[in-house]
This record gives sequence, structure tokens and C-alpha cells, in this order.
Amino acid sequence: MFTIEDTAHSGYYRITGYSNGSDWLLGLNDKWPNVRMRGAVGPEHVWLFDDRSATLHIFHATERRQVAALPIGKPNAGTLISSSRSGRWLYGLVSESISQRMLQIIDVTNGRIVSSHDGFPNAHTCPVVECPDGRLLISFAVR
Repeated sequence: MFTIEDTAHSGYYRITGYSNGSDWLLGLNDKWPNVRMRGAVGPEHVWLFDDRSATLHIFHATERRQVAALPIGKPNAGTLISSSRSGRWLYGLVSESISQRMLQIIDVTNGRIVSSHDGFPNAHTCPVVECPDGRLLISFAVR
């Protein structure tokens, strides 16, 4: 399993978990100035979410290449990303307006949004959690 970590704000993210002990230093430069979330998903992929541009970047870590750069949500709107238990999907809970959020389901391998579901309240939320039976738990707390 791969991991992705910030290298003390040096402008790089370090991807580890290669069988030969090597690392992949993913240079940020000015490409992803506001990475708010990152993670590993499935056995071969890692992802970064740039909140400033509202872009989800998916990388095939084994092949050391970018799979997709998907615009999801709106910039600086508090998008939450989580992964499925199987590692096949990413779930993006994005603000669509002052009062509504949308759930976007992303196919990691193909790097595309496969479905969108709107009408969720735009309240303080936690990331989407996939239950063992496959149902999604979406928690909202109105303040």
C-alpha cells in the first residue's frame, strides 16, 4: 500500500510503499498551491485535492503518472474527499450553493466522475463513510 506525505512544506509530496524501497517525489512547484487533503486509495493510487482550484488530482503510483485532474466543487468551499473500502471509488462531498451539497462518486482507475447526487443540506459535515454492507453514511450537524 502506498502512502503520500508532505515533506515539511518543501514543495514536494513523497510517495512511499514501492516494493524496491524507492520513493517518488512529486514536485508541486506552483501546480497545487493549496493542497488541503491527500491520501492513498486502493493498491495503486494516491490523490491530492487542491482547495484553491477545486481540483482532484489522481495518480497511478505504480506507474508514476497522473491519471486525472478533475474539477469538483467550488474553490475554497470545504469539499470533503474520502475513499471506498475497496479502493475503487473516491467520494467528494462538495458545496453547490449556500444551502446545498452534492455527492460526486469518482472512479479512481479511470479518473472520472461516474455519478452525482444533489440535494444534501450544506451543514457542517464529516467525510462520507462506506459501511461494510456498501451503504454510504453521510453525517450532517446543523449548528
